Amino acid sequence: MSIDWCWCYENPKEAASEINRLTALCEEQEADLEHERLRLAACGVAALCNTEQSIAEQGITADNPYYSASYRDICDAVKREMDMKSALSQAREESVKLQILLDGYKMGYKDRAGAAEDFAARAYRTEDAYQEAIARAEAAEQRE
Repeated sequence: MSIDWCWCYENPKEAASEINRLTALCEEQEADLEHERLRLAACGVAALCNTEQSIAEQGITADNPYYSASYRDICDAVKREMDMKSALSQAREESVKLQILLDGYKMGYKDRAGAAEDFAARAYRTEDAYQEAIARAEAAEQRE
């Protein structure tokens, strides 16, 4: 039984040479694909980082072969998210302080200079009052 070679090759050596070339090209493309998969995996890891510690432990630098512009964009977005969470946390704490201060004024401390501020400072240091105020703020936020 004989093998009919493709009409575009004059002999089996040319066909074998083309097969070798295409095989090498496939291997090169598979290596490139694996590299891109790892770059994508780095983006996934970066997207899951949400603390300074996780970024320090898992972050990669621009000289890493799996670093990409997409990776940098994700790191920038994660950093913005962390900054916003920090700002929100600070705003909530300030809201709690102001609510405690307001509660102190409502209780009749507004006539005494500094008494409301003293009340707010004492109440803020009390963990139960702080947690209760946080819970109220979160409940109010959920209702909105």
